[in-house]
Amino acid sequence: WTPEQVERLSKIEGWFDPRILPFYAVIDAMQRRSLSGHLGEIGVHHGKSFLPLALMARGQGEEMAVAVDLFDRNRSGSGQGDKERVVEHAKALGVDSRIWFIGRDSRSMTREDLLGRRPYRFFSVDGDHTVEATVHDLSLAHSALDPHAGVLVVDDLWSPEWPSVQEGFARWAGLGLPFAGVAYVYGRT
Repeated sequence: WTPEQVERLSKIEGWFDPRILPFYAVIDAMQRRSLSGHLGEIGVHHGKSFLPLALMARGQGEEMAVAVDLFDRNRSGSGQGDKERVVEHAKALGVDSRIWFIGRDSRSMTREDLLGRRPYRFFSVDGDHTVEATVHDLSLAHSALDPHAGVLVVDDLWSPEWPSVQEGFARWAGLGLPFAGVAYVYGRT
C-alpha cells in the first residue's frame, strides 16, 4: 500500500486498525505465488476493512472484492453499512471496478451466491454479531475458500463487547471443518 492509500483508509469511519495492513501484504504476497481467487467480506460498514481487499484484487475482473452487507438494514447493532460511502472511498482509491456488491442478509446465502464457483483466497467475517449469524457466516466463508491456501479472518473474536462472536466461533470450530492456524492481530483473528 502507498502512504496515500494508508492515509485514505485511516480516515474512513470504522473499526479496522491500519497496522494490520503489513500482515495482509504478507498473506497477499504468499498467495500470489500460486493462488488466484476472489476476496470477500461479510459486513463492510463504510469499507475500512473491506477496501484493503479491493486493493489486493488483481487485474480487471480476474479477481473481485465481494462486499456482502445489508447496508441500511442491520438488526444486531454491530454496524450500519453505507454502500454509497464504500463506493465513494473505492473511487478515491481507484478500485471501484474491482468490487461486486451483494446487498442481502448473508444468512440467506449459499456458496453458489458468492460469484459463481470460483474459490476465494481471502475472506473476512465481520457481519451480524449474533451467535447464529457468526456460525453461518464462518461456514459460508469457509465453503467459498480455496481449500489449500484460503485465509479466513474473523473480526471481534476477543472483543468484550461481542461475546456472541466468540461463542459463534467456538460452535463453528466444533463442526469439525478443516482449518489450520489462528493468529490474533490488532482485533482480527
